[in-house]
Formats: sequence, structure tokens, C-alpha cells
Amino acid sequence: MAAPAPEATTLPQEQYLEFSTTVPASSALYGLGERTSSTGIELRRDGIPLALWNRDSPAAAPDQNVYGSHPILLEIREGAPPAPGYTLSCGCSRAALARQAVAGRV
Repeated sequence: MAAPAPEATTLPQEQYLEFSTTVPASSALYGLGERTSSTGIELRRDGIPLALWNRDSPAAAPDQNVYGSHPILLEIREGAPPAPGYTLSCGCSRAALARQAVAGRV
């Protein structure tokens, strides 16, 4: 008879990579998942975190994640080429968009 295996201990810890940048208040931000929004396809910039996760639900509920989580953010400025941002991550992530700043955790 084999000896019992020693007990394993898991210590959960919050570990993430955080990034932030400034953006002009006049630029438009798009992306960060499939969602229906009260502002159309342009993202709200009210500082409330947006969680990126998958869920299959009808597109009738405004400001909710509809299905996919796509960690791509596209900034459009007048007189400049589009500026995409992408994070390669399979874990959950979130972003917070303010009038002149973008911050995220992966």
C-alpha cells in the first residue's frame, strides 16, 4: 500500500499586469468586446471598469457584454491614423476608460 501523498496548499494571490495611458478627450475609443452600448459603438468614458469575459446573451440589454472578449482598443483622432492597442492574454481582464485616460488590468 502506497503512502498517502502530502497535502498540497494553494495560496491565491492577486497578480496582474496593469497599464495606463493618456488620450485626448476629443478622440473616440472603440473595441474591448462585443457589447451593445447606450452610446452606440463608441465606448463610454465614465471611468466605470469594463470586464472582458464571454457570455452568450441577446443583444437587447444595453451596456452589457454580448458574447466575446476581444482585448483590442482602437483610438481614432482627427488628423491622425487609427491607433490600435492589443493585449495577448487568455485570462480575464478589465479596462476603465475616463475622459482623458485609459487603464487596464490583465
